[in-house]
Amino acid sequence: GLEFMHTKNTAHKDISINNLVMNHRHVIPKGYHFGDRISHDDVEWGLSTEIRCYVGPVDYYYIDFEFAECFPEGIDKDLVSGIVGQRVLEMKDSGNVSYNPFKADVYQLRIAMLDIFEVSPHCYYQGLVCNPNQ
Repeated sequence: GLEFMHTKNTAHKDISINNLVMNHRHVIPKGYHFGDRISHDDVEWGLSTEIRCYVGPVDYYYIDFEFAECFPEGIDKDLVSGIVGQRVLEMKDSGNVSYNPFKADVYQLRIAMLDIFEVSPHCYYQGLVCNPNQ
């Protein structure tokens, strides 16, 4: 998704775990209750889930394009300044300091992925590491 966005000369500038969502339909076929993430219907406990790598590709989406910026052809897109997204302290407010928004997106995605693994260190990310062809 990020590579596609960048090929369209668009920088998101606010990538975080709060701005990444997935289509859970294949992983949690019955869905989950909005008020109780460990129940399908808030009556029965437990979720029946599938292993991500066995149910085919799962679609992930970027949301919240409030800070996104599109750079038409011919416009210098290497250096910009101003406010950057919410999760990268080093870049919180770059003010007059110029930065490359595309490199910043990649850096923010790295931070988001680290956040995912740190928030749930007890989880075994089987769906991320297994190969369904084996």
